[in-house]
Amino acid sequence: MIAGRDSPQRRPIVDLLIALSLANLCFLYIWRELLFADGADLYWIPDYTSQTYQAILINVIVLGAGLYGVITYLSHSQVRWRAVLGRLVFIAFFIFPLNYLRIVLGINDSTIVWLQDHWWISLPTILACSAFAFYLLLFRLKEVVRVLAVLCLIMSPFAFMTLAQALWSAIELSSDQRVSIQRSIPEHHPTQRVLWLVMDELDLRLAFLERPEWLALPAFDRLRNQALFATDTVSHSLNTKEAIPSFLLQEIVKHAEPTGSAELRLTFEDFEHAETVNITGVPNVFSEAQALGATTAVVGAYHPYCRLFGDQMNYCRNYAITSYTPVATSNLGQEIWSQISGTTPLLRRANAIRIHRESKKQIRALAADPRYDLIYMHAMVPHGPNIWNSETNRFTVLNISRTGYFDNLILADTLLRDIRSSMEQAGLWDDTAVLVTSDHEWRYAKLYDDRRTPKLPFLLKMPGQNVPLEYDETFAPMRVTKDLILAIMAGRLSTASGAADWLRRRSVQIASN
Repeated sequence: MIAGRDSPQRRPIVDLLIALSLANLCFLYIWRELLFADGADLYWIPDYTSQTYQAILINVIVLGAGLYGVITYLSHSQVRWRAVLGRLVFIAFFIFPLNYLRIVLGINDSTIVWLQDHWWISLPTILACSAFAFYLLLFRLKEVVRVLAVLCLIMSPFAFMTLAQALWSAIELSSDQRVSIQRSIPEHHPTQRVLWLVMDELDLRLAFLERPEWLALPAFDRLRNQALFATDTVSHSLNTKEAIPSFLLQEIVKHAEPTGSAELRLTFEDFEHAETVNITGVPNVFSEAQALGATTAVVGAYHPYCRLFGDQMNYCRNYAITSYTPVATSNLGQEIWSQISGTTPLLRRANAIRIHRESKKQIRALAADPRYDLIYMHAMVPHGPNIWNSETNRFTVLNISRTGYFDNLILADTLLRDIRSSMEQAGLWDDTAVLVTSDHEWRYAKLYDDRRTPKLPFLLKMPGQNVPLEYDETFAPMRVTKDLILAIMAGRLSTASGAADWLRRRSVQIASN
């Protein structure tokens, strides 16, 4: 199959083993999650279904059969150009295992920026590697193919092992794994309504205080002109893994370590001892809002909110951002397609677009639904990857610009605009307290202007508020936000000035402790 007409005829079984092994290697990234995920990995990936494992079986077998048929036909052809094409097609499929290697090595957008900045190193290296690759393809094509074929043959036993494991999982798992939560909602709502929007990596300095002159963010400006706007906040973490639990629990998390699908072991900064606790064992904003009689709705990404806090929510939907699919389903066709697209180099960007589109639709519906009292969204924009092109006003998977963060910032502004529009149309904007903040600043700001400001945006619009109030005193949002939201929901705070006074008193109390 591989060497062509100049080589002895191989037995069909050997050709088939090579084709099946290559197909299996093409789905390395998928296998890593489905079969080899450890306790830490299970925290970040979705709850896979029986159809997930049926899909990988179908994908590998169909691709293996296709490779066997197409490449065998081409490489055994008596027409020279077809034989050469067959070898090139065989080599081309190694882009998929190489993409897996790229992910394992952490080669991403920041790597591209580094290569751009150090062109005197990267350009000669790329040219030399390209020249060597062309030499191999032009003059040593048969030898390269033979080496790769032998490698596939050596790896072929793993194909049968992974397929057997997937078959067992497909039989063992049910077909109706829970991928979201939606519970009945009581008619009586005793609490003030609050919308809490956490925009990942929203930078206080670059989005508000020192925004580039060319950048227009009308929705953020409109909110700022009718909200309490804090100018001197303290950011405690540069990592979402620790920052979000710090917000939800109102305890500064020094270290967070996932150990299972619903286990995140936390070490707190304020505790004298290094004892760790699971996040589910600590009171959080959702459980305490539930104790007030409130209904809660969550749309989140990154952390598995539904697995962690599902029993405290009336609605929950969350998306994984480090796996090949944001959400696993019981739809076999969708699972097949998710796995195929999950092998491509542009996977992360395509998933980010999907997450933004789907979560935006959900949060707009929830924000405009008067049955929910506490609505929380962890939005991934303006966090990378850069998925918006501000010049064309379209989504893109090719934005690798150094200033791509600002394109995503425009997308975040659009998200806020559309959420507000939905609430205004439902007559709920004026009656709702709206809090917009972030988990951390833009971590790559130094690549833009060699500066990084560890401060969080904090915009709080109280019900009925239509005038701005600038709050310039120092405070740490992660130490106060949970209690602030609960005080608003309980009716103890109803104005921006009252919220400002509350922040002053709480800051003094924290400082004295």
